[in-house]
Amino acid sequence: FIIEKEKCSSIDMAGEPTANIMKAIAGEISDNPEQKRILERFGYLLGRYIFFCDAIEDLDDDFKDGNYNVLLLQKNIIKLDKEEKDYLKEIATDTINFTLGELANTYLLLDIQKYKPIFDNIIYLGLKNTISLILQGKSEKEKKNERSV
Repeated sequence: FIIEKEKCSSIDMAGEPTANIMKAIAGEISDNPEQKRILERFGYLLGRYIFFCDAIEDLDDDFKDGNYNVLLLQKNIIKLDKEEKDYLKEIATDTINFTLGELANTYLLLDIQKYKPIFDNIIYLGLKNTISLILQGKSEKEKKNERSV
């Protein structure tokens, strides 16, 4: 990606590729022009959410390995201690919370006929729970165990 290669520090620009991929995928779910437009917005926001969750989850590894992570470019970080991580997580959490609010508003515009209670659970509880677990630093194994309880 050009964004990674150029070490883009703009949070919004860094999230664009993932958001646009999800926008394209979601837009193909319906042929109805109105629903297609809403689904594209929904997919875009879901892509942003995914990108920032991944950025938070990968902070330690990306810092250690010298990999691109837009959050690490928000400050000149020499040592990724707890204080620095908390600061970066706060930046990402603000963006994620805004994105989840917009995602929920967009979801309300969709004409969901089938499996609505399941989708409601995912949108209103599951996405928020997932970012909570990531912020707590839960491992994938711990997350799976908590979900199965």
